[in-house]
Amino acid sequence: MSWSLADVATAHPFHTSTAEAEWNAESQRLEVALRVSGEDLEAALNLNAKERIKLDDSDAADEAIQSYLKESFVIRRTKEEEPLELHWVGKEATPKAVWLYFEVDAPIGIAGYELTNRVLHDVEESQINTLVLKLDGRKLSLRCDRKQPTVRIQVDDVANEATPR
Repeated sequence: MSWSLADVATAHPFHTSTAEAEWNAESQRLEVALRVSGEDLEAALNLNAKERIKLDDSDAADEAIQSYLKESFVIRRTKEEEPLELHWVGKEATPKAVWLYFEVDAPIGIAGYELTNRVLHDVEESQINTLVLKLDGRKLSLRCDRKQPTVRIQVDDVANEATPR
C-alpha cells in the first residue's frame, strides 16, 4: 500500500515531539532518535527555508532537516560557547510520524551541558518537546516548551529531573 503525507496530514490536537538519546562511550557521541509529526516538520522546513520542501524529496529534505536541527536542537556548555556538532544519520517516515536520526559530538558526555530544544516551536505555540536520555545508567526526562526551551542536563542522587534555565 502506498501513502503520501497529504493522505495522512490531518489536524492533530496535541503537538509533541519525543526523542530518545543515549551517550555512546565508544564513539563519544550522543545518539538521538527524534519522533515528530510529518505535517508539522514540513511546515517548519517550509517556513525556515522560505521555499516548498517535501519530505519525500529525500536530498532536499535531508539538507533542510539538518540545517533546521542545527538551529533548533542545540547542546552546549553555556550560551556563550559553540554548540556541540550535530551529525545527520537519516530519517524514516511512517504514516503517523517521521523519525529523525542524528548524533551529537560529546567527547566527555553531556552531563552539565544545556539542551535547547526548539523543534517545531516556530510552527506551533503549544509544542512540547520531551527527551528521554539514558545517562550514567539512569533515565532522565527533559521537557522543553516555548516558554522554557532550555534545560540543564544534570544527574544527581535526589531526582531524575532536568533543571530549567
